[in-house]
Amino acid sequence: MSSQDAFDRSVEELSKVLQQTLKHTPFPNADTNTLRDIGLQCYYDLFLCEHKRGEIEAEGKADTTESCLSFDTTFQLVSFIRNSVPLQTEAGGRILTNIILLHVASTLHSRAWRVEVISEFPVEATFETNSGNHSFSGLVDFVLVHVSPGPFSNHLHRSPIHALTATKSMPDTPIIIGTEKNNLVEALPQATVTVASYCKQHSLSVLRGCFTSGEQWMPFVYRGPDALGNSAIRGEFQHAKYISLGNDLENLALIIGLLRDLTSNACNYNQKYFLHFDEL
Repeated sequence: MSSQDAFDRSVEELSKVLQQTLKHTPFPNADTNTLRDIGLQCYYDLFLCEHKRGEIEAEGKADTTESCLSFDTTFQLVSFIRNSVPLQTEAGGRILTNIILLHVASTLHSRAWRVEVISEFPVEATFETNSGNHSFSGLVDFVLVHVSPGPFSNHLHRSPIHALTATKSMPDTPIIIGTEKNNLVEALPQATVTVASYCKQHSLSVLRGCFTSGEQWMPFVYRGPDALGNSAIRGEFQHAKYISLGNDLENLALIIGLLRDLTSNACNYNQKYFLHFDEL
């Protein structure tokens, strides 16, 4: 056997070993087997406080003096998009999501605070499993950063990815995970792995966010192993029942009110407008 043949065989054998010990999955390809493999749990555990619906909707309709997008304007824009853009496509759902998030950022804008809407934030993470390491990578569709004006916020606006990866103290940043699937329940493994990887990358023990197709919105809260205190569980993704915008956009104010709350309380496990199962 020539030295070249021996080298090629060594490379082939090394490749087989690496494939056996290191598995890689893009976020959209995650499934229930993936969650079991890395020890993540995902379940329905957030129940909307129906007696607070009026309060949430009032918050969703509230306009500030510095808001450049009123609720009425956003309502009209969302109506126009639904009548003019095919929402069955990924681009259609994303346009709808963009408008709603921009409205949230607009209503939370003030002299003391502003919200940066950062799109397509890259995430990579590796989890140890019994059969080897399992790595994941992909994009978080939107990160909502609630910051006060100053040098950091200026840097964040100019170079968002560098600012968030270089900072030693990660600001409160709820994340919005998008999917082109109309059935959010089917895509829950994707959302679970995405938020778990994001939290692992940024050493976050608790994080809130929302999973959406543009038409449907599902608030969630994630707790990592540090918050759980259970080494057997790598993370816990608790989600609410999805809320649709409604035929006549009757739930738009409700969804915006919930988004405003989670943007202001991104790393707070305790819920203002939801109850956990053990609290019912």
